Amino acid sequence: WRSLSDLLPAPPDTALDMAEDGRAADAASLPPGLAPPTVAPGRGYADAREVARGALAAHSVAAVCRLVNGAAVWQDMHSELADVAVEVTEWGLTKDGYECRHVHYIHPLDYKLGPKETRVEERHRWCCAPDGTAILEIHSDSLDVPFGDKFHVEIYIKISSASPDTVLVQVLATPVFSKRILIQGIIRAGTAADCSKAYRVLVRRLQLDTGAAPELVQAEETEGSPLLVPTERADAHKGGIVSLVQALWRRGGNMAKAAAVSGCVLLVLWRNHNDD
Repeated sequence: WRSLSDLLPAPPDTALDMAEDGRAADAASLPPGLAPPTVAPGRGYADAREVARGALAAHSVAAVCRLVNGAAVWQDMHSELADVAVEVTEWGLTKDGYECRHVHYIHPLDYKLGPKETRVEERHRWCCAPDGTAILEIHSDSLDVPFGDKFHVEIYIKISSASPDTVLVQVLATPVFSKRILIQGIIRAGTAADCSKAYRVLVRRLQLDTGAAPELVQAEETEGSPLLVPTERADAHKGGIVSLVQALWRRGGNMAKAAAVSGCVLLVLWRNHNDD
C-alpha cells in the first residue's frame, strides 16, 4: 500500500493555485503524514454503495487530497445544504496513532412528522484501499433522528488518478447498524438519498475549485451515475409492516392493539423517507 505521507505533504499543485480566495493556504496547511500506510478502511467499506462521483481538472491526487483536507470546501458544502453551527476542527493525532478531525453541525430534516433538525457529529480520517487508493473516511452520527442510537453512517471519499490531467472522486456510503431493527431497509434507502444529495454538492464544489467549466459540471451532475437506492427493499418492508398491523388489529386484545400502534409508528417513519 502506498503511504499517504508520500502524497499529501507535497507542495501545492500549480493547477490548484487559488490564492485569491485564500483556499491555497488553507489546503496547504497539512500535518505531515496523515495516515500510516497500513490503515485500512472501516468495516462498512465492503458494503458501501456509490452515491456520487465526478472528474476533477487536476494533475495530481496529492493536490485534491490537500483540497479535501482543508476546511473551506466543507464550509461551502454545509452552507449550500443549509446546515448551521458548522465547526471543522483542526487535525490532531489520536491515541491509535493516526490523524483525525471532527466536524459538527446541525442539519435540517424534511420529515413530515418528527424532528425538524438533527445534530450531526463526524469524525474524519485518512486511510488506504488495498490497491493504494487514498480515501477520506467519515464516521457520521445523527444524534436526533429516529433510531439514531442504533446505527451510524460511514462515508468513503476515494481519490484516484483517471488520466494525466484528471482526478476521479468517488463517494461511497452505507449505514452500519449496532443492533438489528425492523426498518433497516428504510434507513438504507434514506441514507443513500441523503448522502447523494450532500456529496453531489461536495463533488461539484471540488470540480469548480479545480477549474472545471460550470456547464461541464452541470452536465455531469445531470447525466452522472444513477442513485443506488434500494426502493424495492423499502417497499417490501412497508408491505410487511402493513400486513402485520392489520393482522394484529384483527386479533384484538390490548397487547395486540399496542403492537399494531407500534406498526403504525413504523409506517410513519417509512413515509418520512418516501413521498407516496
